[in-house]
Amino acid sequence: MKKIYLAIMAHLKTLDAFFEEFSYSKIKYYDLFRGQYIYPESHPAYDRPAVFIEMAIDWSDNQANLSQQGTATIRVHVVQDQYSDSFDYDAGASADKSTALRVLDFADLVHEAIHGFESQSIGKLYRTRSLPDTGADNEDVTILEYTCQIIDDSTSRLNEYVHNDPTDVALNITNALVKKIKGADTESKYQAP
Repeated sequence: MKKIYLAIMAHLKTLDAFFEEFSYSKIKYYDLFRGQYIYPESHPAYDRPAVFIEMAIDWSDNQANLSQQGTATIRVHVVQDQYSDSFDYDAGASADKSTALRVLDFADLVHEAIHGFESQSIGKLYRTRSLPDTGADNEDVTILEYTCQIIDDSTSRLNEYVHNDPTDVALNITNALVKKIKGADTESKYQAP
């Protein structure tokens, strides 16, 4: 999960000029989502626009080897100050409606920056849903939800310590000795089956 968060954050930080080109501020604050805008009294103050990242991964069981493939659901909470109203009805419309709707444009720019992004850690991000979070007071929050494939091979680091039976360990030691004595060119003749 750490790799996902760091990859998305690093990617967005490289795009400050992209946001400024469209007359928007760069993203000023990044964090893992922990309810910051829902319970502001429980969290330190943050500058806006802010991006909070939340994720869940459904792992598939792969007993054949030590890596697992998963499908990650990533929710990117785009938090902006709420400056004006966007109402429009028969009796009239908000005088600053176009300003109010800029929050939607900014969320779209964040989506443009993320959709299709991939790194060594994660497969391409594809948007599956966008929705407003109406639980925030005095802030506009758009949640952009993405899915991607991810592979976790972290348990392979322990392979030589916990997943070898004594026979394999003895064969590996024998192979290492043969290699040292006979030279690397004879390694394939003495490999354990």
